[in-house]
Amino acid sequence: MPIKLRMSSMIAALAAVVLTANPAPLSAAGFETAPHRAVYEFKLKSARRDSGIVDIRGGMTYEIVDACDGWTVNQKIVLGMINRQNRQIRSVTSYSSWESKDGRRFRFNSRTLRNGRLSEQYRGTATLARDGSGGEAVFTRPKLQKMKLARGAIFPTAHSELVMKLAQKGERFVWRVLFDGTTNEGPYGVSAWMGKPRGTGAGDEIKVQQVVGDRLGVGKFWAVKLAFFPSNSRASAPEYALNVAMHPNSVARWLTMDYGNFVIYARLMKMQALAKASC
Repeated sequence: MPIKLRMSSMIAALAAVVLTANPAPLSAAGFETAPHRAVYEFKLKSARRDSGIVDIRGGMTYEIVDACDGWTVNQKIVLGMINRQNRQIRSVTSYSSWESKDGRRFRFNSRTLRNGRLSEQYRGTATLARDGSGGEAVFTRPKLQKMKLARGAIFPTAHSELVMKLAQKGERFVWRVLFDGTTNEGPYGVSAWMGKPRGTGAGDEIKVQQVVGDRLGVGKFWAVKLAFFPSNSRASAPEYALNVAMHPNSVARWLTMDYGNFVIYARLMKMQALAKASC
């Protein structure tokens, strides 16, 4: 059976993870994003036989920068999948976005090469009304296309702020329509389940600190599960789901991406703190 994995789904998953782990500053609540550059390693955690996948290797570099009026995110994802015929599909995706700190303006640009050939490309802008009544996305790649965004739609960083606010209050569930520019087929409906804050054992903290070099990636974190439903789907099961250990300062210490018949595990390998903007 051929491997069934849209790269836009993979990018949406990873964008959601790192952006959902990157709330805008919430000083009153004790949350503050830490601009940083991180490297994650991918491994195949499990796969059913009907997935057609034998192995997955690769990784992601991720950077979030305070641009004063917004957050700039840059990602590069390299993914190699080997099927049962021992053929490898290698994809390289670059994704960048900018979101205003008021959560109303968004720019996005993603490009995927599969085995050296252009496979997907999305570029454009989006805006939301101040009163929450919806908005519009305008794609300039792969073609000019306008897309209405429903009432209550939200961009990634604003979504993360909402998730973290509710988690801090002890709430456990929130549903929103999320637009991140990773596909022109419509935004995703995203359900988020937030666990209780968890501390970690001293041994685990030492291991994490050896990777990150300071205390950016240690201390309490929330176990959050995000389930993604295409906007035009009535299926009861999500297209994919994410489990992520979210620190309130924007560092994701690990995550898993569950596509139903296979699961990818991503481990934090290296991290560098970046200077905060002086605006």
